[in-house]
Amino acid sequence: MFSGSLYILLGIATATIHLVSATRKSVSRDNEILVHTPSGDIEGLINKTWTGKTYYSFRGIPFAEPPIGDLRFKPPVTIKPWRGIKKATTEGPVCFQVFSEFWGQADEDCLRLNVYTKTLNGNKPVIVFYHPGAFYSMTGTSSWFGPDYLLDHDVVLVTVNYRLDALGFLTTGDKYAGGNNGFKDQVESLRWIQKHIRSFGGNPDQVTITGYSAGSNSGFLHMVSPMSRGLFHKVIGMSAGATNNWVIAKNPLRFAKKLAGLFNCSTDTSEVMVKCLRAVPAKDLNNKFNEMRVLGGIPMVVFGPVVEPDLGNGEERFLTDKPANIIKSKQFTHVPVVTGITEYEFISWSQYVLNNETLSKHLIENFDSLAPSLFDYDDKNKEEAQKITNTFKKFYLGNKPISKDSVHELGQWFSDFSVIYGEYTTAKLLSKYSDKPVYFYKLSYKGLYSHMREPVTNQTIGPVHHDDLIYLFYIERGFPKFTESDPDAFMVKYETSFWKNFVMNGNPTPDGSPVQWLPMTYNDEKYLDFDTKLTLVKGLPFPERMNLWNRLFPVL
Repeated sequence: MFSGSLYILLGIATATIHLVSATRKSVSRDNEILVHTPSGDIEGLINKTWTGKTYYSFRGIPFAEPPIGDLRFKPPVTIKPWRGIKKATTEGPVCFQVFSEFWGQADEDCLRLNVYTKTLNGNKPVIVFYHPGAFYSMTGTSSWFGPDYLLDHDVVLVTVNYRLDALGFLTTGDKYAGGNNGFKDQVESLRWIQKHIRSFGGNPDQVTITGYSAGSNSGFLHMVSPMSRGLFHKVIGMSAGATNNWVIAKNPLRFAKKLAGLFNCSTDTSEVMVKCLRAVPAKDLNNKFNEMRVLGGIPMVVFGPVVEPDLGNGEERFLTDKPANIIKSKQFTHVPVVTGITEYEFISWSQYVLNNETLSKHLIENFDSLAPSLFDYDDKNKEEAQKITNTFKKFYLGNKPISKDSVHELGQWFSDFSVIYGEYTTAKLLSKYSDKPVYFYKLSYKGLYSHMREPVTNQTIGPVHHDDLIYLFYIERGFPKFTESDPDAFMVKYETSFWKNFVMNGNPTPDGSPVQWLPMTYNDEKYLDFDTKLTLVKGLPFPERMNLWNRLFPVL
């Protein structure tokens, strides 16, 4: 079992299969499979799902040129075709990040993706998954996001690495480092899929962007990005929206200068500063994680999404305005959406902080001065910020002082700030301004496994951030693989069946479901509660908490 706090700091002898092209074939021998693609031949492996069904895995496929040397802090460059056979039988490197050695072998040349498919012919819907990690950590490799559950269904799954933290999102707001390169990596992966996915039996006209946390932010930002138009057709966004107050960096240049200062780089001009940072070893850039933050991995996003200015140089801009403004203007990609939350979300953060002697002491003794930075209203003047802090303390804490016993209360506060309010407002805005349906859910099921346990009893408390992923992916590094006789196996079948149905036809309710999952509208809210029993519930979760946030930080 791995600690939830790490998220905070945080792949037949002689068989021949015909492809779409009548002139090329894909051949499998022993446990290997060879596929012909527009960029070159790729060799993968033959595997089995959790129920024993055969699928093919192709891991570590490069989808862009290595973003190294002069390409650091620049948009990705389209991969060139190769000669010979590209081996895709082992994982590619993870992108450099905090605790890189925990996630896997790291390298700056990390723009790789994995493709999993049951057959290499056909025209199957494609699920593209962008991993979580607050834009500074994690990876799409199979030890963290294995296909063993989803590939029970007739879909193609693609998991993607994108550049993280400063290497992916540092910006100076000018031509020397325009920003959003991690998102532009994702766009390049979508363009790769459009060109190559037929070779793996996928349909480029039936692509669903799926993501969790930062990956969910990503999916919604692709909806409002001009770069992503025409590259996808549905979105599943889990546990993060596009309208959280923290999503768009308010003054990203200050973080670039702060990082540069840690390496004694001159900040006199962007050109000089970026040139100096290009010379810093990639792993060293990520070793300054704590120096760039206030407390316990907060602020979560130091280098992340930015609104890009028009530099007049013809370079594509991923994000041209704040997401809420683009949604309200209706100038976004209108596609069906599934989105939702877990019941307890980021209570794991408060448990981590309050059970750490040093962090809890610092938080308790300095709470009023830390709160504006922790909850992202430090752009307010001191008097206004204190009023907001007092309002929150009264609502969540009943005006009781912060203590080591405040795990649940502080956890609710942090969950609403980091996930739930942004999820709520994104869903509300889309239900008002999109001409496509929006389906909302809440995971309430308390399973045997979780990313958080009570420290004394070692019992799960209920679903926290990342827990719905346990039923969608085989997380080899964290949990045992389910068998069909396991008590939680029904939830694997629930979640993967709803997701499969949605990516196939835009309606998540599968045949034989005990409940019809209906879309919400702006004036008729409803959500599906995933628990031992599936229930369609009127309204949206936690209305009093959401009303407070919308009063203090109005989006709707």
